[in-house]
Amino acid sequence: MSVTEAAELLGISRALAYELARSQRLPVVRLGRRLVVPRKALAFWLEQSCGLEGSGALEDWPDAPGLVGPPR
Repeated sequence: MSVTEAAELLGISRALAYELARSQRLPVVRLGRRLVVPRKALAFWLEQSCGLEGSGALEDWPDAPGLVGPPR
């Protein structure tokens, strides 16, 4: 997903999402000039950041299907 989509999902501003990406605090992959936020990496990052590691807390997150498990 794009950084903008991740920002919407997280309920933060687009500017903050890009700042988190630049400071390497949001998991992103650079594809040419584009920054992509892998869904599984985002879920894993959220679980770690919130102290919910391995809890499966994001399995029922309605707006983000497929956001479960560690990145592969």
